[in-house]
Amino acid sequence: MIITLNYQLLIPSLRLPDIILRIVSQQVVTPIIVIVAMEQFVKTHGLLYKMLSIFIFSIFQMFLKFWMHSLGIVHYSEQWKVSWSYLESVLLLICTGLALLVYRLIMRKEGIPFEST
Repeated sequence: MIITLNYQLLIPSLRLPDIILRIVSQQVVTPIIVIVAMEQFVKTHGLLYKMLSIFIFSIFQMFLKFWMHSLGIVHYSEQWKVSWSYLESVLLLICTGLALLVYRLIMRKEGIPFEST
């Protein structure tokens, strides 16, 4: 998000309620979606179910970005395509899931147990 703001690819609204909604979306709602998605990712078994959970939570992320764009909270410049923001939502969850798998693999090699209920 910082890169898109610095290069002015994303133009946020300057109204105070819009700023508050954008900050709450970025700092509260998005991390909650990612945490719940990773919890679901850990609980499910099988590659198909894991991919389905990532897909469902990325749809939540896409809806959030679409909602912010349609309400005028953020506007995209001509160089930035809206579909790239949706792709960013999917890549966020995929990269976080891969990082979680690598972390758990390292923990197993070190012999440190972890909960996976």
